[in-house]
Amino acid sequence: MNTLNYKFRNEKYFQTIGFQHPVVAVLDFKKGVISQGNYERDNEQLFDFAIVNQRTGEQYRDNNQLIPRQTFLVIHRIPATEQRSAKL
Repeated sequence: MNTLNYKFRNEKYFQTIGFQHPVVAVLDFKKGVISQGNYERDNEQLFDFAIVNQRTGEQYRDNNQLIPRQTFLVIHRIPATEQRSAKL
């Protein structure tokens, strides 16, 4: 199983999430974080994640971008646009 390490911007320690493939689409990563974090899907509280590679500073803006395994990511919640929140 391949893993990605992530933490929210305000947290001190990284968490790990596992995936079957050596690269993971940003959208699949976001769905994994939501399922691990027990976020409730409420129409009044739509959000998205801003995701940044901690080592390179690259921001993953496109949901179809691929994230390689063993990457350390820093994420934070942002208000979602209708187009982006519909996919989560």
